[in-house]
Amino acid sequence: KLAGFFGLSSYLLMHDTIEKLMPPDKPNKDTPIFMGHGDRDPIVRYEWGQMTAKVLGEFGYKVDFRTYKGEPHTVPPMEMDDLEKYIRERLPPTGGSSPAQA
Repeated sequence: KLAGFFGLSSYLLMHDTIEKLMPPDKPNKDTPIFMGHGDRDPIVRYEWGQMTAKVLGEFGYKVDFRTYKGEPHTVPPMEMDDLEKYIRERLPPTGGSSPAQA
C-alpha cells in the first residue's frame, strides 16, 4: 500500500480522459495526496494545479492543496516544511530516531 502521493508545482495531464484509465475500484482512492503550488508560478500555472486538485477530488481522492502566496516556480522553505511533515506523518520511523525527535 502506498503511504501517499505528492506533487509540487504540478498538474494532471489528460485530466479529461484519465478517469477512463483508472481501475473501476480505484484501489488508491484512500491514499492521501499533498499538492503545493506557488500562486505566481509562470511555468506551471497556478490555475492548473487548482484544477488538478478539483478533478482529483471529484474522482473521490483526498487532496490537501496548499497555496504558497507570492511564490514562483520554486520550492520555498515553508513548502518543504509542509511536505516533510506530510511524509513523516505517513511513513514509519527508521533508524534510531522517531519522527517527533527528528
